[in-house]
Amino acid sequence: MLEHPLELLGDVAVASLGDVLLLLLSTGGLALLAPSWLLLSLPTALHNALSAYGVQHDLVHHYHLGTLTGLFVAAAIGAGRLRSLTRLRQLPVYALVSVAAIVAVGVGLSVHNAVTRSIPRQAAAIELALERIPREASVAATWSLMAHLSHRVEVYSLPEPFLSAEWGTSLTTAELAERAEHVRFVVYRDIDVLPSGGYSPPEDLGTVKRLLRRLGFVEVERVGNVHVLERLGNGR
Repeated sequence: MLEHPLELLGDVAVASLGDVLLLLLSTGGLALLAPSWLLLSLPTALHNALSAYGVQHDLVHHYHLGTLTGLFVAAAIGAGRLRSLTRLRQLPVYALVSVAAIVAVGVGLSVHNAVTRSIPRQAAAIELALERIPREASVAATWSLMAHLSHRVEVYSLPEPFLSAEWGTSLTTAELAERAEHVRFVVYRDIDVLPSGGYSPPEDLGTVKRLLRRLGFVEVERVGNVHVLERLGNGR
């Protein structure tokens, strides 16, 4: 950061500035009426902007919840100050609030409808595929399938326990290796992204699948994009 400040500013502008401005606009401009309260959002926004972890820059994930909370606290304070403005100065604020409300409702409905249509089909395929796995079996699964396996006694976030991951457990390499020997089933979806542990790009399932084949895992069930693998051999 110190050696390349201009490059840093460029990266922040490209990766984070647009999303932060969208969050600010979502308050309808009311947060701008309480500028000192905007400082509540600064730590989270700055931390995400300077992070080398790519997903911290996206609104798709939870990392900007602190930013959003600070902005809407500022918006609440700003709403109380709206009456102190002249009518002419109030007009652009009302216009921004109206635009923000229309966009929020329109985009919210489109996202809700898309997810509502897709979830039942996904859930049915997932449950059908998971019927192949005995309840007492040890399982490793990608993140989107973890909730469907939360009643299991022993569940790991793939690629663990076979490979250590950045967002995985605090188990040592030796502990992971010991537990990997007892995992009987692996479940993943083609669209899932694996956390990077230095073994492959985050989006690459190929490395893990090759390792599983060497360990004796064979695909025994596939429903849609859900794959169920069972260890049928000792492997090496």
